[in-house]
Amino acid sequence: DLIVFLLSMFLLAVSFSAVNSFFSIYMDWINAGETMIGLAWSIGSWMEIPMMLLTGLLIQKFGSTRVLSASFL
Repeated sequence: DLIVFLLSMFLLAVSFSAVNSFFSIYMDWINAGETMIGLAWSIGSWMEIPMMLLTGLLIQKFGSTRVLSASFL
């Protein structure tokens, strides 16, 4: 189980790294402007807060395996 968990976290980290690395470049490529890029990052960061607060409840209700699986979507 530990190996599966660590492999899952590695794959999740790699995919998020790719998004984080190229998101601003893509936004600039579509001429979004600095304000829009900053706003997009700000909204993304603020949306993490409710999920962090609700994760404990979600794990209690659905179990850690299902919550981890859903995080890949």
